[in-house]
Amino acid sequence: MLQYEYAHIWYVFAFVNKKRYFYVCEVCQRGVELDKKEIEAKLEKIPIPSMHRFGCLVLIAIIALIILFERIFD
Repeated sequence: MLQYEYAHIWYVFAFVNKKRYFYVCEVCQRGVELDKKEIEAKLEKIPIPSMHRFGCLVLIAIIALIILFERIFD
C-alpha cells in the first residue's frame, strides 16, 4: 500500500511532500512500514499520478517560457 501527501497551487501544480509504503493485512488492516528505497527499486513505475509528482515543474516551465517570450519580443 502506498500512502502519500502532496501540496498544490490551484489544484493543478502539485508536488509530493511525503510518501510511505506499507504491508497491510487484508483481514485486520494492521501493517508495517516498508523501506521506500527497496520498494521503489522493485517497482517498474511509481504509482503516483504524474501531475502530482511533476506538476510544479510544469509551473516553472510555464514561467520560464513567459520570461523567454518577453525577452524575445521586447
